[in-house]
Amino acid sequence: MAAVDVIAVVGGCAPERARYARGLADASKQRFVPATHLREADHPAEEAAKIACWCATRFGSVVEFPTEAEPVDVVAAFADPDGAVRLAEIVCVVDAPHLLHDLADESFLARRDGSGGVEQVARALLAAHQIEFASTVVLLNWKLLAAPKIALVTALICHLNPSAQVQLHDGWRSLGARPGAVRVPAHERPGWIRALSDEFQPRITHPEVGVVRYQQVRPLHPARLLSFLDERLGTGEFGTVVRSAGFCRLATRPTRPAEWDQTGSVIALHPLAPDEQVAEEDELLAVGQELVFIGLGLDRRAIARALDEVALDDEELLAGPQAWAELCDPFPAWPGAEDRAD
Repeated sequence: MAAVDVIAVVGGCAPERARYARGLADASKQRFVPATHLREADHPAEEAAKIACWCATRFGSVVEFPTEAEPVDVVAAFADPDGAVRLAEIVCVVDAPHLLHDLADESFLARRDGSGGVEQVARALLAAHQIEFASTVVLLNWKLLAAPKIALVTALICHLNPSAQVQLHDGWRSLGARPGAVRVPAHERPGWIRALSDEFQPRITHPEVGVVRYQQVRPLHPARLLSFLDERLGTGEFGTVVRSAGFCRLATRPTRPAEWDQTGSVIALHPLAPDEQVAEEDELLAVGQELVFIGLGLDRRAIARALDEVALDDEELLAGPQAWAELCDPFPAWPGAEDRAD
């Protein structure tokens, strides 16, 4: 029996997302599963896979996910190649006039953590992740913007996700029965990953939208890093940094790299596996810093100078790991980390 095709619809504006998802289902004769059917589930993505399996028409299902849905969870829920359902697309619905605001939103959402508890998730990071992992990004209300602003918004989306198809929604006749997906694996779609892989080729460019790649083998001084993040990154000193991501190392935790995940004023450092747990056949993610910055009017040299100042200087580097362990480290301890942290 052939697997049921599922189109996942995500986005931060619930009314716009719901209207689009329902319209897409009607236009393509697919069964519509609203976000309200998933909101109370401990694992919304897994619940969506179960519902889509038995309620789909022969054309498939359109599943609207709640605002707090992480696209990586959606991809994982449909990952079984022999399963009854197949994730055909992830469509991210964006309210064009509010895109920059959504990527700078400092508020948080509460969502179930899968174990009966509740966790807080930053809206700005969600907005970035949903764009980055989408196969299609649909812009609504774009006619409210002047042509130059539309060009900037579409270019920014293409930098965040170079492989996504970007559509200006203008009624279902222009869209056809369903969006046309670009067949790039979800984990390879984010612009920062493609930049680190030297495969960054955005479909649409704009003079104001740019990308900066920063590399540095020396570990970072935690206290100076916090000062950089709190006092410099969001001030406009380097242009408008909309998104930055990659891999980094703190000098006080030298054996454990971290994933750097920043949107707007919100940043998270996610600890990865310690180096001693990396098998020979695994690729080492980063020796030092491998970071990508995406934004408006970025000053490449200023970013590099500022981060070079955050890295250990010659004297600190030569002092060695025992001395690094005594450096001030204001970041929260990582679960299971053996490296020293205050």
